[in-house]
Amino acid sequence: MESYEHDMLTEIERCLAREAPDLDARMDLLNQQFCGDVPDDPGPRKHLDWSVLALALVSLPTVGLMACAAARSPSPPSVDRVETSTSAAAW
Repeated sequence: MESYEHDMLTEIERCLAREAPDLDARMDLLNQQFCGDVPDDPGPRKHLDWSVLALALVSLPTVGLMACAAARSPSPPSVDRVETSTSAAAW
């Protein structure tokens, strides 16, 4: 497209945006849909961010391993089973 034609189309788009913002928004939506343009504001994210996914992949196994280690650790001896090396009779 020649520079003159490009400048004319740009001016038409500016006038359209000024005079009919609703129509301009619809045209932008159609351009994005059919031309594959990336929108300026994609809105709320529908996919997880990589950092959140990485945190989950590291945290879940770590918590699981800690829970297994706590479950397998020996329990402290009870007070009833503690034997003393000296007795009261020996004194």
